Amino acid sequence: MASLRKDIKSSSNLLVRTFKTFGKPLDYSVESLRHIESFLDKELINGQPKKGSFLSSGLGSKIFAIGAYTGEVIIKNSNGSKWETDDKDPQGEINVAITSLNGTTIWPVQRVMKRIMNGKEDDLFVYVKAAVEQHMKYDGEVPAGFDDVKPESKWWKFW
Repeated sequence: MASLRKDIKSSSNLLVRTFKTFGKPLDYSVESLRHIESFLDKELINGQPKKGSFLSSGLGSKIFAIGAYTGEVIIKNSNGSKWETDDKDPQGEINVAITSLNGTTIWPVQRVMKRIMNGKEDDLFVYVKAAVEQHMKYDGEVPAGFDDVKPESKWWKFW
């Protein structure tokens, strides 16, 4: 079983490779979310995938991949932000969050789900731009080890 952090990285990378085959390069810039918005506009009708579209099968894993990419864009474009995951959470893929040293927490996968259900009113480009420029902004120095992953303690180790 892979960890959610590994799943985030691999899903995000897979989305980048997939969009490259569509002729829509994703480079982890905020602007690259415009490609995803355009893609969602073409793939969805009233919050549902069009019949025979790319999203019409395996929707859950594709939502996760778009959310993972969205989160990676936020982290790469804002100082002092990191993923918060819980591999024991049965809905961990939905509940992955990004926290900032400024105290803000956001949930990118949940935001992608809202975008799919509500359409353009929950535009991902606008969301990420606001997150990077305002909500996740941190101007201080990031402490050493801020994004270190704590090893999971083993239940059989008592000492």
